[in-house]
Amino acid sequence: MSKCIITGCDLVDTYGGFRVHGDLHVVGNAFVFNSTLNEKGEANREYCDPFKALAGPRMAIEVTGDYFERRGVMVINFEQVVPNAAALDYVGEAFARETL
Repeated sequence: MSKCIITGCDLVDTYGGFRVHGDLHVVGNAFVFNSTLNEKGEANREYCDPFKALAGPRMAIEVTGDYFERRGVMVINFEQVVPNAAALDYVGEAFARETL
């Protein structure tokens, strides 16, 4: 069973230099990010300065490692997600691993 914890946030890939917009869910021991899609049915990547994207006022999560992606859905290990200040303020303790 999944639980949506943020509707409308950015996933920022600092290694790839892009962000995508979507919703962040928790499923079992992983985060699942359901992104907006482009006309090809792929994650709609916006190439940007990832550090500016994380510092901005929008809720965002930084992905610090590998993840699985298929058709705009990304599955990410808990340990590889770092929320920015806006996301942390919004969900508070949901990012504390023992409360998920």
